[in-house]
Amino acid sequence: MVRPRVDFPTGRPTARSVSWPRAVLFSLFLASSAWAAGASPTAAADAEPLIEAIALGLVVSLAFSETLGLATGGMIVPGYVALSLGQPPVAAGRTVLVTLVVALATYGVIRILSRYMLIYGRRRTVIIILVAFALGALVRAMPLNVDEKTSIVLVPIGFIVPGLIADWMERQGLVQTVSSLIMASVIVRLIMIAMGGKAVL
Repeated sequence: MVRPRVDFPTGRPTARSVSWPRAVLFSLFLASSAWAAGASPTAAADAEPLIEAIALGLVVSLAFSETLGLATGGMIVPGYVALSLGQPPVAAGRTVLVTLVVALATYGVIRILSRYMLIYGRRRTVIIILVAFALGALVRAMPLNVDEKTSIVLVPIGFIVPGLIADWMERQGLVQTVSSLIMASVIVRLIMIAMGGKAVL
């Protein structure tokens, strides 16, 4: 078993300690699932931006890890955030903000639970993802009523993305994770625009 490289003096695993083969295989699985879901030509065309974003997100995440030693909140996260940035500005900002708030709330819950429970290794990762999943579902169930006829549903990005971000907040640090995630997502989005990519709305 390969032990993760430790970044002294913090004692935290660095971004380079990520198991890249597993991350790549997992991301390719998600991309292939999206491609397989496109049984019709229209559905396949809708899945293309997702596959493109995941691939670009992997490349940018690898570049951040190898050059800056920073993780971008999960290998697939920048791609999904980049897709969300293709929405209208207000909707995009709201979606990304809600995602970060859910991740931050999960981070806080885990910090509190760590005082009373032994949370480490795979157990910690699973607990973080479960807490983020529950908080995300709770947020989805609470529409923001603007007036009697209008309500805004607050939706984070996916069910797993907030948990992945919170996991790296715990490992790497809050500021480092959020800043690297935002930079990587913007880079992926700019590349998609340059390549003529379209956002999934």
